[in-house]
Amino acid sequence: MPGAAGRDAPDLRFNGNRTGVSVFLCFLPSVSRSCFFLTLPRLSLFPMKEREMSFLHKREVPGEKNVFGLPKTQRITGNADIREAYQVGRKTPGRFMVMWIKKRGDEDPARLAVVVSKRSLRRSVDRSRAKRLLRESFRLNKNRLIRGIDMVLVARRDIFGRKRGEVEADLLKLAEKADVLRD
Repeated sequence: MPGAAGRDAPDLRFNGNRTGVSVFLCFLPSVSRSCFFLTLPRLSLFPMKEREMSFLHKREVPGEKNVFGLPKTQRITGNADIREAYQVGRKTPGRFMVMWIKKRGDEDPARLAVVVSKRSLRRSVDRSRAKRLLRESFRLNKNRLIRGIDMVLVARRDIFGRKRGEVEADLLKLAEKADVLRD
């Protein structure tokens, strides 16, 4: 019967207003228990604040490996280690950064510290972007570096407005020049 198929066809209705979107969804309209009424919040065209977006980010689950970011074992924390890298380490200048390498002599993964001075980039937004670019370039290539090194990356003014690919290429070129890339 053509009428029966039309009667049990899914029914979907939208009603939009300023606060949200109401959705009425009926899989089998002949059976009233198969109908749902949902109200979804209206998405803004403006970027959400960080605390409002917290539900979008992946939450760390205990026992689950976090693939993004650098674990604490791969960060140089403390001024003393950075100063030691400056005093004992080898300096390799590049186009967007200066790389300081100090060999530790153990088999732990390479560690990183990122330094961006106010003198090179005045605005804090630009300094933060430079730090993110350098950290991400290191994170994506950390498996290509030898183990047991401390690396301090000092951003130069030329990093402003560059893409991650350019910064990553410069990092790899400096790592090769400093002889810290795996064969």
